[in-house]
Amino acid sequence: MQETHACFFSLVRDVICSTPDHRMSLSTLEDRLKAWQENPISPLNDWYSIAADSWLLMLPSAISFLSGDYPDAQPDDFVPYLEYKPHLVAYQWIGAGRDTDTHLMPLCQHWLDHREEMLVRPIKEEEGVEEVGEGEERACSPPPPRYPTTWSVRSTSSEEKELFREQVRQSLGEREKQTQGNNTSLEVVQTLLKLAK
Repeated sequence: MQETHACFFSLVRDVICSTPDHRMSLSTLEDRLKAWQENPISPLNDWYSIAADSWLLMLPSAISFLSGDYPDAQPDDFVPYLEYKPHLVAYQWIGAGRDTDTHLMPLCQHWLDHREEMLVRPIKEEEGVEEVGEGEERACSPPPPRYPTTWSVRSTSSEEKELFREQVRQSLGEREKQTQGNNTSLEVVQTLLKLAK
């Protein structure tokens, strides 16, 4: 791994992507970041002095930001760069192809400028994954983004289909009354009514 990086996010990328699978546990990431911070070459990074003694303390916020956990503080077009894999207890780098220094530098600056607005959240490894037994329902519905779930989509029942058809007939019936003078619209509505039966 090189000793100088374009920005803090580039450092995080390079550390995580130094593994063959581009994934790493939080504790390993912290250990590698601590080793980097203690390296005498690290202060040569232009951005190092922004938080010379506390880059390790800023890691949880950076991980949460790169995981997409701050939607109100992230750019509108933001797509996460990290994904937590609960079964591996590791963070996976998912930013390949859009993770050049050119992309990460303005994103890192945005994070630095707005990090005070971001509430501190526990990192996934610290908070654990909420277990929901089979047949149980979560208290909140729907589940939060990227939450593992056992929910499945089921086919609609015949009662639900009939209710929907009745709603369509009522809606189109109202439309038919409104389009009495327009033959083209009336034909379309009548055709749709036949299909809904």
